Amino acid sequence: MKKIVISCVCFLIANTAFSQIQYDFNKFTPLASIGTLPNEVTMKGGDFMLSSKKNIDKKGNKRTKKKFVLHSSYAVKDIFNNGRVLYNDPISEYVEKVRKEITKSDPQLASETKIYVIKSSVVNAFATNQGYIFITTGLLSQLENEAQLAFILCHELMHYKMKHAVIEYVQNDQIDKNKGPFRKSEIDSKYLTKAHYSREYETEADLTGFDLYAKTSYSMDVLDGLFDVLKYSKSPFEEIEFKSKDLLETNYLVFPKDFIRDKVDEITGIDEDTDDSESTHPNLKKRRTDIADKIAGLGSEDNSRTRSAYVVSENTFLTARAMARFDLCHTSLINCTYDLAIYQAYCLLKEYPNNTYLEATILKGLYGLTKYNIGNRLEEVCYSPNTVQGEMQRLTALLKRLTKDEMNVIALNYAWRLKTKYKNNNNEVNLITADLFECLVSQYPDKSVFSLTPMDVVKTDIVSAPDTVAKPKESVENAELSSLKNNGPNYVERILKIGDKDYFLTYAFVDLLKDQTFVKTYDSLTQKINNKKMDLIW
Repeated sequence: MKKIVISCVCFLIANTAFSQIQYDFNKFTPLASIGTLPNEVTMKGGDFMLSSKKNIDKKGNKRTKKKFVLHSSYAVKDIFNNGRVLYNDPISEYVEKVRKEITKSDPQLASETKIYVIKSSVVNAFATNQGYIFITTGLLSQLENEAQLAFILCHELMHYKMKHAVIEYVQNDQIDKNKGPFRKSEIDSKYLTKAHYSREYETEADLTGFDLYAKTSYSMDVLDGLFDVLKYSKSPFEEIEFKSKDLLETNYLVFPKDFIRDKVDEITGIDEDTDDSESTHPNLKKRRTDIADKIAGLGSEDNSRTRSAYVVSENTFLTARAMARFDLCHTSLINCTYDLAIYQAYCLLKEYPNNTYLEATILKGLYGLTKYNIGNRLEEVCYSPNTVQGEMQRLTALLKRLTKDEMNVIALNYAWRLKTKYKNNNNEVNLITADLFECLVSQYPDKSVFSLTPMDVVKTDIVSAPDTVAKPKESVENAELSSLKNNGPNYVERILKIGDKDYFLTYAFVDLLKDQTFVKTYDSLTQKINNKKMDLIW
């Protein structure tokens, strides 16, 4: 279960065409807008500001409200033009159908509001004074069912209907200028006063939003789960045990046991009963209790209503959520959160095995990590294991302990297998593989450092050899290595090199060195490097 932050600000989503979505995820491409741009995008800034005035009450604080129209119009216009809002795509069409379903009891609200979706990993929903409700793909990826989506929309629609944005703006302006009832406010109390009123508006949006929700046919049983979604909002959209054998290891490339954590930190989520005196939102415990009380107070007349977690379509919800999750993999790559992209794709592969898009996502993540690691900048694109909880921590801890050479070899091993699987028909995979190969050969131009014989056979030969045969370097677990473990992340490189009998990376290409194409590529790159050296000498 995951997250949703419900606020009274602005983000995005758009309108599209769904019904029962039949989508081939093997051909998935990042979400994109389709067709004609809406008026909100093509309208000039001045005209957009004039249209925004229609929703403003003309009574009192005219100067402050004029400033609000100016600031909010440019802010919302900027959102529409930032390149991440979706128009006329399938997800937007589906969410629009849910909006129409929940506003059947309020035709005016239905006519004044629009839904838009934004490509963003932030799990959030926002409302603007112009009547635009914005939802992120991050939010959609976390929800458990359509009814939870409906409640979020009800909450945001009430922010619009109650005019919370403009009221809060005027109120904050008075607080800042010590006007009206805030004339004698202490400077250090202004922030707390603003937070207090913001919490009031969030509570009001929850309660009035529930009243709108109660008029629909959506289930009441799923609403408590929505607060669980909020509680675990910092976590990835799924929690699946990470097994390196399923992803990065082969029959010959096997990580030492101490590379993989035995245990990971439990996902605790945010504190439900935290002190919210300085927060813009009431804590989760209060919100959960308020909605439980509203459900309990529905009365016997509600018992006759047939309710369901899905009113528009269960199939369409699940497909839309999957599309949002697939797109989040791309967003994570764009944000250079490569370990997160790898884990997201890994989770999705459990449901969509052998998916080309997901496998390519993992390769791109490994490639990004390798290049940053080579440049001694891995910390910029890989979370610290101490900041991650759950199964993703197991992956992150593994990635953080790999040396440059280890990461390069592991990435190339994965890349070459994809290249072979796709029969050279994927240009992205081919280009990444070529660069990873060149990086490796520039470091190890002699392929003989990699063993042609599996580790278990080599060790058997060593054990049966006569005492006069030279013994190999001690195990990775020897005392010398143990004494160096606190001397930096690349301590392994200080004693072990590819070619050592006990070094797991030595056996990474046992099977690939029997692939003539792999061998020819290695030899060709070696020759290329040698020619460059000769050119430098001359």
